[in-house]
Amino acid sequence: MTTYYVEKITCGACGEAFEHQACGSTNTMGYPDLDCRPALMQRYTMGTWVQRCPGCGYCAVNAGVFEESMRPVLAGEPYATQLRDPRLPKLAASFICSGFLREAVGDRKAAGLAYLHAAWCLDDANATELARTWRATAATHFLALLADNRQFDGEAGAAEAIAIDCLRRAGRAADALELLGRAKGRKGEPIFDQIFAFQKKLIELGDVAGHTVGEAVKSAEA
Repeated sequence: MTTYYVEKITCGACGEAFEHQACGSTNTMGYPDLDCRPALMQRYTMGTWVQRCPGCGYCAVNAGVFEESMRPVLAGEPYATQLRDPRLPKLAASFICSGFLREAVGDRKAAGLAYLHAAWCLDDANATELARTWRATAATHFLALLADNRQFDGEAGAAEAIAIDCLRRAGRAADALELLGRAKGRKGEPIFDQIFAFQKKLIELGDVAGHTVGEAVKSAEA
């Protein structure tokens, strides 16, 4: 069961007061997707993950906090265009714009995750090509973090698993295989060996669809 409550926010960028629906509690049933998108019910709480000021359009995980170094991006035409792009669901646009702002302060982890969350919204809207574009953008940030030996997920192997899935689903099979080769054999939970083996099969089949961790487990047991 998922519960919600109304959170009162004062925008850190413009000072406007607004309300945001927040998640009080939720649960998850079943395996997550290979890119760690949670299963039901948690996967339907995405609308609570990003706040959007109705006045200035500032989008952030916590819109009550603002860094002035983000001001030029927030005030720029590319941000405004993205915020109101008619091809995008409103939630996807909010995630993308929050990613723009996190990029402005050098936060690759938050930017990459925001772009991946936008791709999930676009999956739900059956906007396949746009989802592929934003997965590719997310993957670029994740690869940069991994190149600097910076994990963006706490569990050993999880960051590589997410990045590999982004690359595969973005149609970047060669890059996915290269990262897969580097990730295999690293210390981590046995589940990641199963995920990596399953990813290799999917890449060889040219499969760019979404799959779950449960499918990887079943594939390993077959």
